Amino acid sequence: MKNIAAILILIGTASVAMAARDDLASRITAEDGWVTFTYPAHENVHSQSHTITIDGNKVVVTDDDDDGLVHTTAKVRNGRVIDLETRSGHSQSRHEKNARVIDNPTADEAADYFLAMARNHRDEEVAESAITAAAIADAETWPTLLELARDRQLDDEVRESAIFWLGVQAGQKVSHDLEAIVDDDSEEMEIREHAVFALSQALEDDHEEAVDTLGRIATENPHTQLRQTALFWLAQHDDPAVLDLFESILLD
Repeated sequence: MKNIAAILILIGTASVAMAARDDLASRITAEDGWVTFTYPAHENVHSQSHTITIDGNKVVVTDDDDDGLVHTTAKVRNGRVIDLETRSGHSQSRHEKNARVIDNPTADEAADYFLAMARNHRDEEVAESAITAAAIADAETWPTLLELARDRQLDDEVRESAIFWLGVQAGQKVSHDLEAIVDDDSEEMEIREHAVFALSQALEDDHEEAVDTLGRIATENPHTQLRQTALFWLAQHDDPAVLDLFESILLD
């Protein structure tokens, strides 16, 4: 009985999430033209004028534009989003002034909506923008981002965007999965190179693990291109162990 109850709870939770996403979609696409709304940004997302900066990747300089919200403006035509702009902070886009304003969704609602858009939209630029809009929301998006990264039915650019945000936000939770993409000989080389980069971002704060993982790729992977990519990102780590690794490679 407990298992049945747990399943029913999960089904109910999923139904509520789908209903919220569909409600947001209907509000956004109700009329043609530009529409705008906001939702809570992840705590590590900050704004500097029009630039989104992620802790650990760039120096964060916050200013008066930083309101802790993601500002999204979408262009709707024939009931479908054909353009998508995402920013953080108070600064307005040139389309926002005359855009239709809808009630602001929660971060989870927005993330679910944009991840579904990334999976299903035919325009790869809109799909890529949707991944960014989801990834910077104050919501747990990495499980779905990992699904998108693995989905070979999607355009490479969309998968690469998912891999990038996995590296930024998920850290060691997905390092094993990213390494599996690197080692998969059936994957395209460009996808595998993006996975190496994502690993460098995921392990940025753990130099020992970064050296172990990237070092293994740099010394053991049979593909020169992947070894060179791993060496390049290893060089970004200010760690004596990296120099030791370089020395051992040069002496070999």
